[in-house]
Amino acid sequence: MINNSTNIQLNHTINDFKHNDGPKTFEPTVIEKKIPENQSENNRTALSKLFDSKFRKQYIGKYSGLAYGISATFHVIFGLGMALFKIPKSSKKTLSALTTGFTKIVNSIVYADLALDAWKNKNSFDFLSRILEPILNCFSQLSNYHLLRSLSSAMTQFHIINYPYIKEKTNLWKNFIENLQISRKFFIETYTSSFAGPNRKLFKFDKDEGHTMALASHIQALMGIIGLLNGSRRNMIDKVVGTIRNIAGVLVDLELFWRKDEDEKKTGIYYAIHAIFDIAKRYVSKEQADIIDNLVMPFYNKALYHFGRITRKQDDGTYQATVVAKPIAEANLQESNIGETLALAS
Repeated sequence: MINNSTNIQLNHTINDFKHNDGPKTFEPTVIEKKIPENQSENNRTALSKLFDSKFRKQYIGKYSGLAYGISATFHVIFGLGMALFKIPKSSKKTLSALTTGFTKIVNSIVYADLALDAWKNKNSFDFLSRILEPILNCFSQLSNYHLLRSLSSAMTQFHIINYPYIKEKTNLWKNFIENLQISRKFFIETYTSSFAGPNRKLFKFDKDEGHTMALASHIQALMGIIGLLNGSRRNMIDKVVGTIRNIAGVLVDLELFWRKDEDEKKTGIYYAIHAIFDIAKRYVSKEQADIIDNLVMPFYNKALYHFGRITRKQDDGTYQATVVAKPIAEANLQESNIGETLALAS
């Protein structure tokens, strides 16, 4: 039976069957069936929709700055309330849980969204750093929020260091292996080169190739692990580890300030301001520390916002990578093989 949906159109007329001529031969004409746009949209998988950056940017990307601003406002109001009024302990605990909870929800949504961009672009280290955020939020309170985040920050910084030298951007696993190879080279260069003199690799500021950031990131990652094990306890470990973490963070901030990308510069500025107060709070009473934690959140959320924009700009092609010189890491990269890298990593 031939119906309206068939892809075959029979090209003949009634004249083909005149008795004097007999039927004429004909060739079927294949007509390409055009799938309506709405049907095509319906056939897309849920995963493909999830990776549709345009769809996500209309919501999460567009309003992430506003969400961070609302979060910061809640913290400032709560901080001023604690500073100016005597709030009952039970109410303070409830308000603290609400404000911090909202901040963690905002950050988790934004950074999970950034992880999707990193996954789509096959940036393995960036993906790991972004997906760590919502995981670490499960273990953090406002008092140790910055300390525990040093684990994800360190991974993001390794990604920033390696990004200009990465060639493999089509396969996530191969990209991960290449990141390990480049990180290994930076590790060797950082700890075997001279710490002083014109040939040094560290503390070169505007001419730094990433070695200072690598050193600081190693320290941050170690401090983050110790902080995770220590929990939210206010003790000597928290004081020492938190201070070291912030000093390492300032080293990163100084290098970010000298980089080309504007969001990297702004990230460095706002994180550095926050770091000063995060060190100071460890040497005052808990009540004063709670006030400081809340009042400086505008600087912290602003830094988080710009730190996240680095991934978005790498996704849309507007990121400005900073490569001052060709480091040994790239020149000797071919000497590394996957087996050697995996053995070193283990």
